[in-house]
Amino acid sequence: MAIPTGIALALTAGSQILAGQAAQAEAESQEAVTEFNARLARDKARQIARVTEFKQERQSLEAQRTASSLQARLGAAGGLGEGTSLLIEAEQEKESRLENLIIGFEGRIAEEQSLSQAGILTEQARLLKKRGKNVALAGGVTAGTTLLTGFAPGEPFAELF
Repeated sequence: MAIPTGIALALTAGSQILAGQAAQAEAESQEAVTEFNARLARDKARQIARVTEFKQERQSLEAQRTASSLQARLGAAGGLGEGTSLLIEAEQEKESRLENLIIGFEGRIAEEQSLSQAGILTEQARLLKKRGKNVALAGGVTAGTTLLTGFAPGEPFAELF
C-alpha cells in the first residue's frame, strides 16, 4: 500500500514543480511584454522631443515672417521706428517668444510623462521577473514539503521499496 502513496506523493510534488515552472514562464512572458512597452514609451519620449524641437523652429520662422510683414506694413504706413509702432513690434516679439516657450513647455511635459511611464513599466518588468523566480522557488519548496510530509514518522521507508 505504501507504493501507491509514494507514487501519489511523487506525482503531487511533480505537479507542484510544474505549476511553479508554468507560473514562472507566464511571469517571464509578462516581463517581456512590459519591457517592450517600456521601450516603446522611451521611443515615444524621443519622438516627442524631436517633434517639439521642430514645432519650435517652425514657430520661430513664422514669428520672423510675421515680424517682417508687420515692419513692412508699418513702414508703408509711415510709422516705422516711432513710439506706437515700436510698442506694436515689441508686443509682437513678446507674444512670439511666449508662444515658442509654451510649445517647448508642453512638449517637455509630454516627454517627461512618457519617460515616467517607461520608468514605471521597467520597474514592473523587474518585479515580474522577481515574481517568476519566487513562484518557481515556491513550487519547488511546496513539492519538497509534500514529499517530506508524506514520509511522516511511523511510516516505514522499507515499504516503499
